[in-house]
Amino acid sequence: GRIATLSSYRKRGFSTEIIRYLQDRHDCLAISSQDIRIDFYKKLGFKVVGKKYKDAGIWHQKMVYIK
Repeated sequence: GRIATLSSYRKRGFSTEIIRYLQDRHDCLAISSQDIRIDFYKKLGFKVVGKKYKDAGIWHQKMVYIK
């Protein structure tokens, strides 16, 4: 799935709350982050894995969170 926030609701912490909710309930999470969102996920404890790749013409990066 994807986390997408309507522009009128951005910068309110909703995506952060969703990720933290998942982190509280799982020991490991794996995601494919858009290149421009990598720093957001790093702040939440995710680590970069492997090389960047294109998906639908947009650069992505596999990332993992491990408690």
